[in-house]
Amino acid sequence: MLRAYIVDDERLAVERLTRLLEATGRVRIAGSTTDPETAIAELRDRDIDVLFLDIQMPGLTGFDLLEQLDRDVPVVFT
Repeated sequence: MLRAYIVDDERLAVERLTRLLEATGRVRIAGSTTDPETAIAELRDRDIDVLFLDIQMPGLTGFDLLEQLDRDVPVVFT
């Protein structure tokens, strides 16, 4: 089962994507947030297989967030 983390500044988008991914039976949501700064901190301690990431967010964009991660992870832009 894939371990996914979701970052989107819209709570409803996070909730909908969570429902869709869990419904497949192939993805476990390892975490999610609406705040890119929180995501950076949490992703340092989480073992994930894929990151679902919004591009346009207040503060940091999805690209800014990726630049600050200390590891490579496959990304699906949402």
